[in-house]
Amino acid sequence: MATWKLSTKYDRNTIERQMWTKNGIKAVRDQCWMQIFWTVQSDQRPNVDLANPVGYSITNSEYNWQLDSATDQAWNKWVFTVNTPEAEQERIKLLWESNGDAGMAADGWVKANTEYLIYSKLKLVNQDTGEQWIGE
Repeated sequence: MATWKLSTKYDRNTIERQMWTKNGIKAVRDQCWMQIFWTVQSDQRPNVDLANPVGYSITNSEYNWQLDSATDQAWNKWVFTVNTPEAEQERIKLLWESNGDAGMAADGWVKANTEYLIYSKLKLVNQDTGEQWIGE
């Protein structure tokens, strides 16, 4: 069984999308990572289109990718439903900045889902042999 490592060819192309809900309000936090690395155990090379022309969802992949590591947050932004008052939006942003996931949960927010979306050509490395493939 080989260990395969997947990453982007270029920096700043992986989005972590966290979806939160509370009392009918939905808040989505998009965070872009400089670089993020995923691994999977498999006897065969994962069948992933490394050219990645339409984006790749790690979350909805047929493989059981595991988050290996991430380097530096590049940016983040919040998206709120139309019925979210401006004051509540600012309160949520401050809550996140001070306590992250734990602060949101303590305030009654429920994380409905987290998705990881990649918008770059991909790089795949066989960690056992050092062989690598890069999308063109």
